[in-house]
Amino acid sequence: MYIISCSKLRYNQKCNLIIVMFVCLIFIIGMITSTTDYMFFEILFALILLISITLMFVKKGIIIEGNKIEIGNFLFGIIISKSNNKAFGYSKITMLKFKTKIYDYDNKDFSKGSRVRWEPYLNYDNYVYELHLINDNHTKKSNLINFENEELSTKTLDFIINNTSLNYEKYNPNFSNQ
Repeated sequence: MYIISCSKLRYNQKCNLIIVMFVCLIFIIGMITSTTDYMFFEILFALILLISITLMFVKKGIIIEGNKIEIGNFLFGIIISKSNNKAFGYSKITMLKFKTKIYDYDNKDFSKGSRVRWEPYLNYDNYVYELHLINDNHTKKSNLINFENEELSTKTLDFIINNTSLNYEKYNPNFSNQ
């Protein structure tokens, strides 16, 4: 039993992959229209283009077999790879929310006290929702899967709770019982 959750790549990774595909396509078109023979490079760039297009459609999800939870990569609904068993030794699951920043810097010229005009404002932040497996005291945790969308993370969390013996608990570590 499995659920396909979201894309394997984040937004900025997809943008970079689109740039690579565009550059490969330009090189392939240039070599095809050229008068000299570039067969090796045409095949090389065609393979890079094919791999890039395939990576655009890879999705990640959760695979549950018995009481084992595995992370799977899917291509058009077909399982192409699995990770190891993640649920061994854990009895509960929780969802944590983190704020991430891709560029974390302040672009001010402190000597003048104003924003530097030529430098773009690149601070982009978003939230990441992580599903973690935790033990009874919440002192040990293991990251299961990350999401950028809260709805997908709650949908996957409900799927895991309904199909395994794991229970949801709010993360509150208790180090006094060690």
